[in-house]
Amino acid sequence: MKLVYHRLAVRDVREVLDYYESEAGSQLADRYFDELLSIIDKLRANPRHFPPLGDTGLRRANLTSFPYHILYEERPWGIKVMVIRHHRRSPRYGLRRQ
Repeated sequence: MKLVYHRLAVRDVREVLDYYESEAGSQLADRYFDELLSIIDKLRANPRHFPPLGDTGLRRANLTSFPYHILYEERPWGIKVMVIRHHRRSPRYGLRRQ
């Protein structure tokens, strides 16, 4: 299934990687990235596995070892990852992305 990242979602990932690398080193950043890729593989295999986020049209996939989640939407051609954000980030963060 085709998967596309919103340009700002790429920035979201880079910011988290930079934070973990500066705070705890590359091993933690690598663990985060590996888990992120694992969750993306799961949503790609079955996009409806993860629950909808209210009536936004988005679905939410939580990482298990890190306090982050992915918001994505199904499109006729595949999946678009809209935002990767911390659980405590404002619930409105990233919802206006198209």
